[in-house]
Amino acid sequence: MAADVFAHGRDRARTDVGRDAVWTQCSGRRVVAKTWVDAILFWGGFAAISGVLGSIIGVIIAPQSIEAAGAVSATLVAGGIKVALMSSAMGVLMLGFAAVLWFTLQFRWRVLQADEMEGPL
Repeated sequence: MAADVFAHGRDRARTDVGRDAVWTQCSGRRVVAKTWVDAILFWGGFAAISGVLGSIIGVIIAPQSIEAAGAVSATLVAGGIKVALMSSAMGVLMLGFAAVLWFTLQFRWRVLQADEMEGPL
């Protein structure tokens, strides 16, 4: 069965549609594994967007607190802005880590895919 699928894949290797169909026919586990690899990049992007949202909320709340307190020193305001921007920094850091991990796993995935397509039948 697997040999037939790979032989069919060799014939249609020039098209991406054929290659995707071969991998779908080979095993559902490969498709699920690929989905998890792609989910890493999604969650990294979600972390970055959440960090930006946290910064926006922090920058909106800071002037309200300053207004309620009355006279506030500049160092207190700078400290509040620093705290508000930390969520963006952490979100972008998580996105960077997720992107490096995704590119590494994506490269490994393609190497394994190429090795299996060229392997003995």
